[in-house]
Amino acid sequence: ATLEYHAGAAEADLPGQWTFRTTNLAKGHTISTEVRFPTDIKFDDLSVPEPVIQASAKSQLAKFRIHLTRGSDSYAECPDGEGVVREYFKLPDYKGALGIREYLADMNSETPTLELTSGNLRITVNFEEEGKEILGSWQGDISDAVLAIDLPLYANNKGEIAYGEPQATFSFEVEIYGIPDWFVSWKSLRNKMEDRIEALFRKRAVRATISKMLTEPVMNQLAQPAKTLRIYSVKVMSRAMLVGYYYR
Repeated sequence: ATLEYHAGAAEADLPGQWTFRTTNLAKGHTISTEVRFPTDIKFDDLSVPEPVIQASAKSQLAKFRIHLTRGSDSYAECPDGEGVVREYFKLPDYKGALGIREYLADMNSETPTLELTSGNLRITVNFEEEGKEILGSWQGDISDAVLAIDLPLYANNKGEIAYGEPQATFSFEVEIYGIPDWFVSWKSLRNKMEDRIEALFRKRAVRATISKMLTEPVMNQLAQPAKTLRIYSVKVMSRAMLVGYYYR
């Protein structure tokens, strides 16, 4: 069974048509029921350039912060309206052969950047590289640490821009003095970071803040007196967001 919509004509004041079609696959018979209705809805698209989204997000991104340290005091903060919501987590030590044990002493994030790429909104977080990040049996450094958070965008049933399941990717290079690079594999650190960041971006308050951050530029540009603007589709293009909308 299928449900299809067919526009009656290009002009918005002519009727549209819904078709409910049932097919008997064994015999190839098709039964269709058609319902016509008048509508004055006009559907349109707006291309929102990446710099417009970046400007809207600037103040909120400035509140995003990650602090990594040994024990249960590591946390990630994300904007929640006027404040922040904080996710605490415990980072695992690195345990190697011959009793080698290393731990992350101190790492802090820099201000994130935002871009529209690969069908997603991507938030990229770099980290400061000051002092010795790794202590334990030997001292060492973590370099080129980058956290990428991909958020697939869509239009929700409230007519707002929202995102689906977040996906975090944490990459870094480890250099522990006296140990060959190929010997060090700190997968538990990578897995823990990705898991906790994804949990943070699943929180309702974080979703609502980012939804507002993305929807407001569209509303500000298209708002009309005595009309209700509703977003029905979102498609991420190269360096732009294509938003489908109509007025009610």
